[in-house]
Amino acid sequence: MKQNDYWVSISDLMSGVVGVLVLFFVVSILAIVGAQIAAEEEKQRGAREVVQKLSDQSNNNKAYEGIEFFSGNGLIRLADSSFTQGSACINESQKILLQQQMSEIIIKELSQNIRLGVQIEGHTDIVPVSSSKRSSTLTCAPFDDNYTLSAGRAREARNALFSDVDGATADWMKRVSVVGYGSDRLIDIENPESAKNRRVEIRFINID
Repeated sequence: MKQNDYWVSISDLMSGVVGVLVLFFVVSILAIVGAQIAAEEEKQRGAREVVQKLSDQSNNNKAYEGIEFFSGNGLIRLADSSFTQGSACINESQKILLQQQMSEIIIKELSQNIRLGVQIEGHTDIVPVSSSKRSSTLTCAPFDDNYTLSAGRAREARNALFSDVDGATADWMKRVSVVGYGSDRLIDIENPESAKNRRVEIRFINID
């Protein structure tokens, strides 16, 4: 064997070894990523299932008008029409619906699944609050800007869902949070004053 042929053979061998190692590395990464995706899907299943149960219950019921269910995202959306204009007060019909139809399922799921949490998020459009509301008598919550208005609406939704719950004894209430985003998270960006942006979202999350 010529010396040049010898080195060519060694080079080919090394290239083959490197190729195998690279292939093994890629396969390992794909396996890890696949396992992570499967684990995340499993984590999100609880959130999706509770929204699907509520969605199934609402089927063809006109009382749920103004409430949208997104089971794939673990999300329930209350439209602006669910609230009294210019206030944080939730409409009486929607309040009764949350208390009598939706609350039982949500409480049961939170009680049974210790990894399930709820974040109730208030959102507004970009139009500033016209005047401060210092008293909660007529508006259900004091507010002077879109952040405090959105937080007030989110609290009203939480109160409607859990009005009969004793927070001191229901440990799962620690997994229920409220936040007001104001106009920071518009869903109709092209029309920032759209009523679509004025909403409360009940977001089910999985806690590690």
